[in-house]
Amino acid sequence: MKKTSNKLLSLLLALIMTLSCVTPAFAEGGKTVDDVAAEIEALSADAHDYTAADRERVEAIKADYDALSAEDQADLDDRCTHTGTGQPLGRVLESALWTVWSFDEADNTTTLPDGTYDANSTPALSSEYSKGKSTSSRNVPWSV
Repeated sequence: MKKTSNKLLSLLLALIMTLSCVTPAFAEGGKTVDDVAAEIEALSADAHDYTAADRERVEAIKADYDALSAEDQADLDDRCTHTGTGQPLGRVLESALWTVWSFDEADNTTTLPDGTYDANSTPALSSEYSKGKSTSSRNVPWSV
């Protein structure tokens, strides 16, 4: 009887320990890093494949990504496994976001009189851009 009780208690303890590792990811409705990786894998790396209607789906994947821990986000940023491209999953998600956001209407309310503008003019011509998740340098052509 005692051996049976010990075995039963050991089995119950093992079950509790196993569930304690799994439950938190699902208790709050969150997704695991592998779930989010699969969602990103399903995204196209080609901007031509997106329409404005894809915005909600891509932003939902971004929300799932944001809900992950910093370590899991870094893992996805570095995983070079996107099918067909070999790009890191973080970069594929970022590119998809930039693409669906590009469908927003441009704000053309600012106007400038004809003239030449540079870093010393008023207003000064300046620019900022983010390389995002890319670590490679980029040449950005500007025309005014």
